[in-house]
Amino acid sequence: MRTPTRAGLYAGLAVAVTSSSFASILIRLAQPFAPSLVIAAWRLLLASLILWPIYLVRRRREPEPLPGRIVLAAAISGMFLALHFATWIASLALTTVASSTVLVATAPLFVAALSPLTLRERVGARLAAGLCLALLGVVVISAAGSCSLVPPPSCSGFSAGLQAEALRGNLLALAGALAAAFYLMLGRRVRQALSLIPYVTIAYSSAALVLLLFVLVTGLELTGYPSQVYLLFLLLAVFPQLVAHS
Repeated sequence: MRTPTRAGLYAGLAVAVTSSSFASILIRLAQPFAPSLVIAAWRLLLASLILWPIYLVRRRREPEPLPGRIVLAAAISGMFLALHFATWIASLALTTVASSTVLVATAPLFVAALSPLTLRERVGARLAAGLCLALLGVVVISAAGSCSLVPPPSCSGFSAGLQAEALRGNLLALAGALAAAFYLMLGRRVRQALSLIPYVTIAYSSAALVLLLFVLVTGLELTGYPSQVYLLFLLLAVFPQLVAHS
């Protein structure tokens, strides 16, 4: 397999970050018409349906052994991904896009805190400094939603962030970050034994099944929405999910 160049890696990261940045916008556009769980289920379901033909063609050309324990670990990873989307997408309906997105993006902080225990990886000084800078960014962006820097500076709106609905949304976003951290750590182990396409196909399919079960149990409708909403579901599946997450 050809090793990508440094320029190729940065270009790939730029495309992934840009694609991921549209997720919360597309979700907020869909939320007036569809419940959060339904949005999450369609996102993973469509991504899985796109992946399966690609996986089957590649498997025919390049057969890859799939040990049962590895498949199980990939499926469990997908379950954490389902919890991530179920909680984070729900948070977008309760708190601001900025707060929800910034809080869910703290997943790497949870990974860094748990890695010494779960992955036996040491957090070096440079990484610790970067994480502290990221945490400072979380505080600044979160405060920007409730504080004014216009003289005299004030944070009179800070109490709004502590209101029941906003607080619940912020806690859901943090729960989404924690679930994402477990998804990343487990995925890190699985990817050492499994290439990308089989891994994401299994993980996304597992996540889709869990979310569909949530939709079924809660009695929500999976169909019957305006046609433009299904376009939003497809855009979520292709860009934030397949391009960014994968």
